Amino acid sequence: MTSLVSETPTSATTSPTSSKPTPKPKPTPKTSTATAKGAGASSLESLGPVKGARAFATAYAKSINASDGAMALAKSQMTSYGQTRVAFYAQADVGLYYPGPIPLSPRKVQTSGSTSVITACVVLDGFATNRSTKKAARPRSVTSIAIHLRKSGSTWKVDRLVKGSGSCASVKVPTPTW
Repeated sequence: MTSLVSETPTSATTSPTSSKPTPKPKPTPKTSTATAKGAGASSLESLGPVKGARAFATAYAKSINASDGAMALAKSQMTSYGQTRVAFYAQADVGLYYPGPIPLSPRKVQTSGSTSVITACVVLDGFATNRSTKKAARPRSVTSIAIHLRKSGSTWKVDRLVKGSGSCASVKVPTPTW
């Protein structure tokens, strides 16, 4: 994976034989990859980025349930770029009802420094219901999504959502309700 973080030296030292500063070596961001084992993704649930994605999934559903197309209830779970993109995506859902957080099953988490990408199977359609009929608003669709997050302080925030590669046909995505 290409590093998603640009590095800049933060300080310099002076060489004993020269008055010119010698730059300190650039720190390499810590990179890690975790993959779900077997059918479940429980091994990934304790990771900070997954907790951030779950917090976003909850806040998104609550914003939709409040008919909040501006996603004010979810703002704290997104970067400023994420806020503009998600508000655009949400327009198709405003007026629907989410019986719980957006269902997702993390399959892989790649983290480099303060950025992370979660590959997840997500129920994009077929979970939200029509408010009056209480039936699924659209046919069920489980899709591979790359959830890009950035760490802000101690919080992982959604930066963008991108259609992923791979099949989710054999993945059972839990559909938690309130």
